[in-house]
Amino acid sequence: MMPRRPRLSEPCAAGFIHHHLCLLLLVVGLPVFDDAWTTAIPFATALQIRTSRLTAWKTHKQQDDDKAVIGWAREERDEEQQSYQVQLGLGDDGVSASTATSTTTTVMLPFMTNQDPLGATLWSSGLALSILVLSSSSIKLSFRDQGEEDEEEEEGEEEEAFTHLNIDDKSILEIGAGLGLPGRTLAAQQQQGGTPRKVVLTDNDEAVIAASQTLDVFTTSAAAEANKPATLESRQLEWRDCPPNTEGKALDQEVFDIILGADVAYYFFLLRPLMDAVQHYMAYSDATCLIVGQANRESQWDLYHNIKQGCYNPRTDLHDAPWPGQTSVLLYNLYSTEWVEESSAAPATMTSVPIAAILHQNAMHNDGKRIRLTPCDYVATKQDEDAIDKSF
Repeated sequence: MMPRRPRLSEPCAAGFIHHHLCLLLLVVGLPVFDDAWTTAIPFATALQIRTSRLTAWKTHKQQDDDKAVIGWAREERDEEQQSYQVQLGLGDDGVSASTATSTTTTVMLPFMTNQDPLGATLWSSGLALSILVLSSSSIKLSFRDQGEEDEEEEEGEEEEAFTHLNIDDKSILEIGAGLGLPGRTLAAQQQQGGTPRKVVLTDNDEAVIAASQTLDVFTTSAAAEANKPATLESRQLEWRDCPPNTEGKALDQEVFDIILGADVAYYFFLLRPLMDAVQHYMAYSDATCLIVGQANRESQWDLYHNIKQGCYNPRTDLHDAPWPGQTSVLLYNLYSTEWVEESSAAPATMTSVPIAAILHQNAMHNDGKRIRLTPCDYVATKQDEDAIDKSF
C-alpha cells in the first residue's frame, strides 16, 4: 500500500519520474522493483499465487527457527474471474496450503488491473501490518522485551506487564489504505480479539476508493460467519485538508481509537500532512497509532523521531512538542515469493524486506502497559537504526 503520491503540480521531479517509470514498466509487462519488492503482477489468465512470511527480527534467542515465524499470507489473484483474495494466519502452518482452515482469515480485496494507480498495489508493509494486527488482536501476550534485554538485563528483574491490541467495540481508521488489507483484516476479527465497532478505510485516490466501495461483502472468516460483521466503509481523505493539531478538536469531531497506516511515510514532505491527519483523528486518550513501513527507508525513521522527540512545524512556524505517551519502533522481516501460477512446480524464490513498525500509545492507554504485537517483538535500539542501510 502506497502513501498518497504528490499532485503533478507539486515540485517533485523524482516522484513524478518514479511514478511514470513504474506505469511504463507495468504497461509493457516488465516487473517493477522497490527495494527488492516485486510489484508487478504477471499478465496471465491462470490463477496467480504469492506467499509471504513475517518473521522475528532476531532469532538468536530461539532454539527452533519455526518459532520465529509470526504469521503468513497467501495471495490469490485470478485475472479471468476478476478476483483478488488474501488468506492470513498465525505461525507457519498455512503458507503452502491451498485452502483456508478454521484458523484462517480470508479477506476479499478490490480487483484492479496493472494499469490502475499505484495505490492499487498490495505492498510489503501492508502484508506485514495485516499479520501484525491479526497477531495482536487474536492473542493476549506477556513477554519480556527482547530489544531492551539486549541493552540491559538485570538479574532477578521482574517481568514487565504487557497487553494486546484490544479491538473490541473500537473504532479503527486506516489512512493511505489503498486496497485496505489491514483494516479489512480487523473487520473480520470476531474471535478472541472481539469485534470492532467500525472500520473506516481512507485514501486520496478516487479510483481506489471507487473500487473499494463496490465490494458488498468486504471480509469473511470461517470462525465468524455466525456473528455480525463490523461496519466497514471507504472514504476519500486528503491529509493536507486536516488542520494542525494546535487548533484542537471540535466537540463533534470524529475520532478513532486505533489508527493504522502502511507504507505511508514514503516521502519526507508528506510527513507533516501525515502527522496532522493522525493527530486530527486520534482520540485524546486510550488511543493507539501503528504505522508500518520498510526499515531501510529514511523517512520511516524521520517520522518516528518527529513523533517521539518533536519537530519543527512549517504550518505554524513553531517547534511541536513530542506526542504524549509511548513511542517505539519494532523490527521484523518479511519474506515473499514472486507471483507464480498455481500449477507451477518450480520452487519460488523468496526475497526479504526489513519492516519497521512505529507503535504509539497515548499517555493514558492501558494504564501504561505496552502493547505487544507478537510473541517475538524486537524494540529497535539506536545501534539497530544506525546499522540499517537506508535510502530515501
